Amino acid sequence: MSTSASPLQGSHFFCADRYEPPKQTDRSQRRFRRPFTVYNTTSQDNLSGIQYKPYSWATCCLLSLILAPSLQPLAAEEDTGFDFGGFERRQAAREQYPELPQRLENPLARIHLLPISFSYVDGGGTDSNGEVYSTEFAPRIPFTINERWHVLLKSDIRWIKQRNVFNDTTQEGWSDMKLSFFATPERSLGKNMYWGLGPTLLLPTASEDLLGTDKVSVGPSIGIYGQDETWTTGILMSHIWSVAGDSDAPDISLTRLEPQLAYTATTATTFALSSETLYDHENDYWSVPLEFRISQLTLFRKRPIQFGLGFKYYLTDERYTPDWGIELQISIPIETSRFKRLKRALGI
Repeated sequence: MSTSASPLQGSHFFCADRYEPPKQTDRSQRRFRRPFTVYNTTSQDNLSGIQYKPYSWATCCLLSLILAPSLQPLAAEEDTGFDFGGFERRQAAREQYPELPQRLENPLARIHLLPISFSYVDGGGTDSNGEVYSTEFAPRIPFTINERWHVLLKSDIRWIKQRNVFNDTTQEGWSDMKLSFFATPERSLGKNMYWGLGPTLLLPTASEDLLGTDKVSVGPSIGIYGQDETWTTGILMSHIWSVAGDSDAPDISLTRLEPQLAYTATTATTFALSSETLYDHENDYWSVPLEFRISQLTLFRKRPIQFGLGFKYYLTDERYTPDWGIELQISIPIETSRFKRLKRALGI
């Protein structure tokens, strides 16, 4: 039996078919969680059987404290020189970069960007007590083809540490790398409508078998987004199939849907509701997380930077699916002039 991980493992999806084949269930028997329901994590049916993880809640509190200054009410404050959420810094950010908060919400926007996120996901795995800590790097680089077309390169790779996902074992290392190319036109589609399409690749770069797929996968991606002065709405869709790799590793057929709705206030604060819905066709397996995120644009050393804090709740109650997660995101826009100097220095 192969011991490579699920194609969704790097996306916080705990399908353990490569460790223990899941039981196929009728679609009519699929359950969805009731919001705010407490699940017993032991075989007992009383409250004494519920196991709380103090270090998990400590992680949530720590991340909240880190982001708290940027979510304070807008009031006159003294600029201390290292205040992420100070009134003067937030005001300067929205005055100098009035369109940047919304551009950061549009995955098809032509902007050099380095998003870094730190996340924790609780539950799931073979025994429903898995934990995953991950650091994700997802740089975005636009290229100009001609006066009418551009290409946007989006990459995604994660450093993962997971415990009890595959029984009582621990894995740590790099996940598979995802590369997406979107061809986008210079002109928007209609009034403030943006679209792009292109290929998506999943490369077997994982440092451990249980963190990757051992397969090269490829497929199409398409995205369409609309924006006005305050709202951003749209969806990214993709599907990949395995085309090469370890012959002993299971085949991959995976659909990803990423709808998003975001509101940006005049304070450069963004409230977003999104999902990263995944469907594994090989195992008839769904993962449907719903995430709410608050982000704030501010200045650090006179440069724009955005901090965001998100909470994720998994709606499906299928086997191996996590319960909830939390994420701290830092988005660093890179000015075009600086990027050009960096490419010249690297000889690109």
